[in-house]
Amino acid sequence: MVPHIAKMGWSFKGAGQYYLHDKQADTDERVGWTYTHNIPTNDPEKAMRWMAYTSSQAQALKQQAGVAPTGRKYKSGPVYSYSLSWHPEQQPDRQTMLDAALETLGLLQLEEHEAVIVNHTDTAHDHVHVVVNLIHPENGKKAVVSYDRLTLSTWAEQVETLEGEIRCPQRVINNELRREQANENKQLALVKHRDKKVERAAHIQKLYTNTSNGHAFQSALQMAGYTLANGHKGRYVIVDAFGQEYALARQLEGQRAKHLKERFKDLKELPEAKVISKQRSKPFDREAYEAARQQKIVDAAIEWEQMKTKGNDSPQSVAQTKPNPSAEHLRKLDALRAWEQRSDQKRNRLKQNLEEQYQRSELLRKIDILKEQTTKRSWLTSRKKAQAELSALKKNLATIDSRIQEQQAALEQQIKKDHPEYKELLTQKEAEYNRRMQEHLKQLNSRDKDHELGL
Repeated sequence: MVPHIAKMGWSFKGAGQYYLHDKQADTDERVGWTYTHNIPTNDPEKAMRWMAYTSSQAQALKQQAGVAPTGRKYKSGPVYSYSLSWHPEQQPDRQTMLDAALETLGLLQLEEHEAVIVNHTDTAHDHVHVVVNLIHPENGKKAVVSYDRLTLSTWAEQVETLEGEIRCPQRVINNELRREQANENKQLALVKHRDKKVERAAHIQKLYTNTSNGHAFQSALQMAGYTLANGHKGRYVIVDAFGQEYALARQLEGQRAKHLKERFKDLKELPEAKVISKQRSKPFDREAYEAARQQKIVDAAIEWEQMKTKGNDSPQSVAQTKPNPSAEHLRKLDALRAWEQRSDQKRNRLKQNLEEQYQRSELLRKIDILKEQTTKRSWLTSRKKAQAELSALKKNLATIDSRIQEQQAALEQQIKKDHPEYKELLTQKEAEYNRRMQEHLKQLNSRDKDHELGL
């Protein structure tokens, strides 16, 4: 028995195309049998669409079940799949393979979730694939599958032990190592989280110490990927690239609100943290993007089935009578995601180029060295020389920060113009302008003809 866990996905349509058909084909000769679990249909194709619809209605299911809509954003999709393979010498029947699949669903605590079990016959060893919807069909919550590899591998080891023949001795050793690693991970999880907070606070503290005013600190934060902003009740907060907010006072030692207010008196206006957080978290909200995409796919499939029931089941005739209602929506979503990816790449590229061009980190290092020298040098002339060099470097740093802000602002303007909706608006305006020009030319030609005829 060999269990294998596939990478989590976002598309049930793609999973159905792969598991319910032959590789890179529309035929299904390798499919031996299928079984649907917690889905009111025996048709595996419809079951995949059913799971896609359940996934798209996660928020509505939460609302109906009285579950709070809050929670962390998903970093992986709702499509969870794994396979169970038997040794070529073994020849398990359908019931044996089905019982094993259902038993493993229970071990993974996914027995209440929707699933499709598919048997493939294209290899020398019998095996089944289990495709699970991680969105609970009643409360809309997404299941978190922890230590699934260890769970399935331990189960396979127990099955072979009961059968009286260990076919994979290395698995016994690996499982023991996995169990030890799992215990270590549980113990170190809190330590790692605390270390990450300490590392971020030390970085912010260093930027704060190496700058002398609000503008310099603001520029240093921007180069590090943070933004200084106004938080709740006028408190200073920093927002990272993913839209996460952190109270600035908690990142600094011995600095309270009054100290920060005095330090940042040269900053007249700061952006609102909530606005920046919303803008930055939106491009990474892949869950909403895929949910909307899955919803449109489901709507298109339902409309297709309705048109087929009316007797118009030819793909060509369906395409001629009415276009796919989801095509335009999906095109816009794809264009928006591509624009977001290009924008992030441009920002990262500009950040690297600016660092190579101005060598700002090296300049900050020189400023730190001169600061130490101004306090350590005993001779007055030597100390004055160091102070003069330090003043010149600080002026150079301010000039560099100003140029960096200008280039970043120019890039943001370019990114804004490249937005799909902005381009579409320009195209519409250009088309309207051309239409008016054509009408104006027609009027002029008409007047010229009337003039020639003496009318």
